[in-house]
Amino acid sequence: MTRRSTDLSVAELNAIIAEGAAEWPDGVTIHEADYKVLFANSRSEKDFAATFEALDRGQNFRDATRTAVRSMFPDLSEEDCLATADRISDTLDRGEAIELLTPEGRVMQVMFRPLEGGRKVAVGADVTELRQHEKELKAARKAAEAASKAKSTFLANISHEIRTPLNAMLGMAQILGSARLEEEQREQVAAILDSGQVLMAMLNDLLDLSKIEAGRFEIAPVEKDINVVIHRMMRIWTPRAQEKGISLASSVDENVPLRLMFDPIRIRQCVSNLLSNAIKFTEIGRAHV
Repeated sequence: MTRRSTDLSVAELNAIIAEGAAEWPDGVTIHEADYKVLFANSRSEKDFAATFEALDRGQNFRDATRTAVRSMFPDLSEEDCLATADRISDTLDRGEAIELLTPEGRVMQVMFRPLEGGRKVAVGADVTELRQHEKELKAARKAAEAASKAKSTFLANISHEIRTPLNAMLGMAQILGSARLEEEQREQVAAILDSGQVLMAMLNDLLDLSKIEAGRFEIAPVEKDINVVIHRMMRIWTPRAQEKGISLASSVDENVPLRLMFDPIRIRQCVSNLLSNAIKFTEIGRAHV
């Protein structure tokens, strides 16, 4: 024993330690080699009274544990009662922690530690709140997973429902584009096809939720004229701007090459968002992107 003060005798220090252990909020019990109780603080006396009473009557530790299990679970079958008591005794004898239910419904994590002369000290920690918190987190995670599954199902269903009429619209636009059209009409059909392809790409992204959740989208770069993409997006959004009485303008830096490697679908999405915000937040005058 290590003494922290030379002013105290061993007996005085032991008395202080015993007093401190008695007031410790968690359980502390010291057993003799034959498991008779040498010391138990008030928490242990309250939590494991049935076990201590059985030990006081001369039962060995395994039998006393069975008696305590029976007092806690009177409807438990004899076979299950014996199996539970044996599991508790064997786990403690191995020096491993085990969680036990007290008469007050608390969950105590108990572990034996060896002392000199074959004695053992049993220390317990109240983990009731911790286990309750874990249950709440598990329930919350289960609810979140259910909500995520419902969201995924809804998005998949609505995406498929939108895809059917969209495919028909794109098909008709392609047929119309192959007809004899004036240049302005051909440009309008091309704008319809461009917008439809952007929407189709967005639907494909919705169907692949793993990409959305991971924040990753596939990029498919091709060589195209950036001015053509910008011009067509401007034609699509110009009527919306005119409804607000504002003019819409865009420009591409003269140092940017006309032919670039880029994903036209993603560029259309980005430019469309820029144009939408430019129109939304411009009250009068000119919206420029």
